[in-house]
Amino acid sequence: MTTWKDLKDQPIYILGLTILASVSATAAFYEKFLVPARDPNAIQRATILQSQLDTSQRLVAEIQPLQQRLHKAEADFADRSAKLEAEVKVAKEAAVKALAEAKARIQDAEWANTFAIGSSYPVGLERVGVGETAERLAAAFPGKAIDRTKESYHSIDQTGHAVFDRVTFYFDDGSKDKRITHISYWSRALDGRSKDDDWLSTRLAVSLGPPKVWGQGYYSWEPKGPVHTFVRLGQLLIMRAGLRPNGWPKVVR
Repeated sequence: MTTWKDLKDQPIYILGLTILASVSATAAFYEKFLVPARDPNAIQRATILQSQLDTSQRLVAEIQPLQQRLHKAEADFADRSAKLEAEVKVAKEAAVKALAEAKARIQDAEWANTFAIGSSYPVGLERVGVGETAERLAAAFPGKAIDRTKESYHSIDQTGHAVFDRVTFYFDDGSKDKRITHISYWSRALDGRSKDDDWLSTRLAVSLGPPKVWGQGYYSWEPKGPVHTFVRLGQLLIMRAGLRPNGWPKVVR
């Protein structure tokens, strides 16, 4: 009796299995490749996709060198911008330095010529002097903010003068036209100097001659005409002859 083991080893059985496998493979190949190949739409779609793929590959190939040139241009621009920024910084620093030096030279010239020879009035602020009226004061400084809150005196802050930026004009209470009896000149620039710095008295000595020394920081010059000049701890006072600042020392040293 023939068993299953004997049957599967027979040549005819092996041939049958081979034929069956061949038919199955052929059917699968037919179904997967040959049938779609006979479909015109499938062929058209494949052609379009292949064309799109070819176009994409060509565009990629064209874009790559453009991207490389763009990256190089960006790098060159960044390098030029950095160099230009550095040049602008150097030029700006040089301009700021030159401006500061020019201002310093102008200030030195203004400070050196604060007083004209023979006059105790600061150059540029001599438009109103002792004996003038409040009306004359208003006319002499039309663009300045004159503080008139006090009847006995008027003040100007921010005069624009190189040295004396604050001025106070004191009036004779007994005069109807408010005549100026004395003027006080203040300097923020001199405020920072030590009290033993006699810059102001030194400059006045060039204009008026040697002063009387009443103590450290206290100087006076003999009256010239109707005015008497005093320096008190960096403050300049020009007063009507015969007047003296409050608290002034009584003895010349």
